[in-house]
Amino acid sequence: MCSEVKRQAVRGIGWAFTGSIASRIFQTAATLVLAKLLAPSDFGVFSLATIIINSLVLFSDMGFAQVLIYLQGDIKRSANTAFVLCSGTVAVFAALLWIGAPFVGDVFSEPSIILPIRAMAPMLVLAGANSVPAVLLDKELKFEKKALIEVPTAFAYAVTAVVLAFLNCGVWSLVAAWILMVLVSCTITWAVSPWRPTIEFGVQESKKIITYGSHLVIGVFAAFAFLQIDKLSIGKWLGMTQLGYYTIAFTVCNLPATNLTAVVNRVMFPAYSKLADIPEIRKMYLQMVRHLSVIIFPSITALFILAGPLIRIVYGSKWEGAVALFYVLAFFGLFRAFGTTSDAVFMATDNPSLIRKVNIIQLVVAGVFVYPAARFMGAFWVAVLFAAAAFTGMVFALLKVKNLLGIELSEWAGVLGAPAIATVAAGFISTIGNGEISWIIICRTFAVFALSYAGIILLLDRSLYRDMAAALRRTA
Repeated sequence: MCSEVKRQAVRGIGWAFTGSIASRIFQTAATLVLAKLLAPSDFGVFSLATIIINSLVLFSDMGFAQVLIYLQGDIKRSANTAFVLCSGTVAVFAALLWIGAPFVGDVFSEPSIILPIRAMAPMLVLAGANSVPAVLLDKELKFEKKALIEVPTAFAYAVTAVVLAFLNCGVWSLVAAWILMVLVSCTITWAVSPWRPTIEFGVQESKKIITYGSHLVIGVFAAFAFLQIDKLSIGKWLGMTQLGYYTIAFTVCNLPATNLTAVVNRVMFPAYSKLADIPEIRKMYLQMVRHLSVIIFPSITALFILAGPLIRIVYGSKWEGAVALFYVLAFFGLFRAFGTTSDAVFMATDNPSLIRKVNIIQLVVAGVFVYPAARFMGAFWVAVLFAAAAFTGMVFALLKVKNLLGIELSEWAGVLGAPAIATVAAGFISTIGNGEISWIIICRTFAVFALSYAGIILLLDRSLYRDMAAALRRTA
């Protein structure tokens, strides 16, 4: 059982990474082009609209679908009950959002946001109906099918946004692309999922779903609030242009957490749940963190070193205001990437309340000071505040994982030591002798960093390469 689950988990991670990386390539390439074609204020308006939309998606979902991964045995009746709950609540929230759009415009003194919100609101209904079949694919570790959903969805978004931006559609380039993305995702999900709902509602099942889901939704909503109140505060007190700078920096710096840790968590939660054995979970968790650290440490460091030069040489003064934000939010991305490795452990060991506690801690640390930071100090200090809050949450989460799984500090050092040392050393070596910014300097810096990092890892712990190569072979 354990070996089969591990094999499925490794294959799942391979497919999940394939889908995630391919989709992020499309989205990142589109963002780079759109940054040339659109104004920072367009990104600011769209960011604010998606924050409002996504907050209601999370709150209306209530964690109903995610509970299905934890439940074992015959879950047909539970799945139908979750579908009814998800679809019903999300329809109500979509209607409330459409009616309340003018209120949002008044709060942020941004009337241009009303029509985008009303155009995007009906898509909430599709998102709610899509949640159960999507989660059931996760439960069965069918990540090859999830890849078939993610890649075309990202491609549709990227092509639509870029074409409309070339046609001078402004913020509507992003809005229309987002709507098409939801439509494509829902269509393909229902096409590849074998599950079909029936009109069935179980009272006992609903109680179980709501009880477990309440822990998840509070935690998820706290996490969402933590990840969005910085943008809401900047949009409210500093304006759409500053929000555009911050959104670009935040999105790029958060890639390790969204592309690596989040993808791995999607696979590890059902894998840990199938194992249901603490020593086995502990072993798999440490292996996962070890492999992730080989990628996360150098990714964040390369971003820290190269973001400023790339922005200045590619975009010039138009995006200069984002440069300092990249330097701070790179640390935010590092802390969040490692901190969120705990989520799958908490859910699989029947401790979803710990997710809530971690996210509430982060939210409180950031929420207490976000008003003075945004109102009187500027976007840079908002970024510093949220990096500090992410660090606090990471420490708390990893301490809880240590206690749950019985991990010793020496084991953490063994898992993280070589990649951390190699990253710091390679970062220092790659910046020696750098002069005036140019493409030659940028390419040289990247090449020296990559070669130095690979060489130092080889000296410190060459077993990392063997282990990762073996994991890659098991994905075949």
